[in-house]
Amino acid sequence: MARLTLLLTLLALALPAAALARSPEEAALATERYYQSYGAPVVTAAPAGPAASGHDGPSWLGAAGIGAGLALLAGGLGAYAARTVRPRGIGA
Repeated sequence: MARLTLLLTLLALALPAAALARSPEEAALATERYYQSYGAPVVTAAPAGPAASGHDGPSWLGAAGIGAGLALLAGGLGAYAARTVRPRGIGA
């Protein structure tokens, strides 16, 4: 059974590799055909820039406050969980 598995694994790896193997000239021609399929690039104007929205992004103070609150919540849950653990005797 192990030999059959090994044979099937080798076939599964070797068949796609053999199908994809091509000469360097064929690979270069395929790449050239791929890029030619797009035609000439269209030149567009540069974007004007970001629109003014009144603020520069999220409030760093708010983010720090939320982070501190989550840290306190995690610490409180850890303390609560530690109090509910009942120590057992050795070998119990």
